[in-house]
Amino acid sequence: MQPRSILFAGRRNAARSLIAESCFNAADVAGWRAFSAGWSPCESADGHALAVLRDNGLPSEGLQPKAMELFCLAGAPQIDLCVFLDANAPEIALPDHSRSICWHIPDPQSDPSPNAYARVLDLIGHGIAGLIISGEIELRYPPVPAFPMRANHAA
Repeated sequence: MQPRSILFAGRRNAARSLIAESCFNAADVAGWRAFSAGWSPCESADGHALAVLRDNGLPSEGLQPKAMELFCLAGAPQIDLCVFLDANAPEIALPDHSRSICWHIPDPQSDPSPNAYARVLDLIGHGIAGLIISGEIELRYPPVPAFPMRANHAA
């Protein structure tokens, strides 16, 4: 069975969307895989974004900015859900694209505080958890619990 695909889209695909792609794939959501792209992609990934991923034990290898147009080409993965991470996202149509949502995640490159990238990582992590908990991401098969379930005993 082919996994479903989520596309995280940011203007430059250099920081926020790459962080989201890494976080989602690291979460190993049953039946899903993540990609990222930008409508005006940079030539290289933001070094601070890659560092915050590494510092938090998340994969950063192979993350590179990509153009949205790649997902319109023949043979590209079908996108089931597109999450725009920029409040100023343009109207972009993807083939076979049925759903899109927008998260207003601030651009860490425009925030001078030393914790800007860590805050973005936290916001994205909460957003991904919200997608899963809300049922927005429909699991194709039951996930395996990360921790053994314990019986709840009343005192």
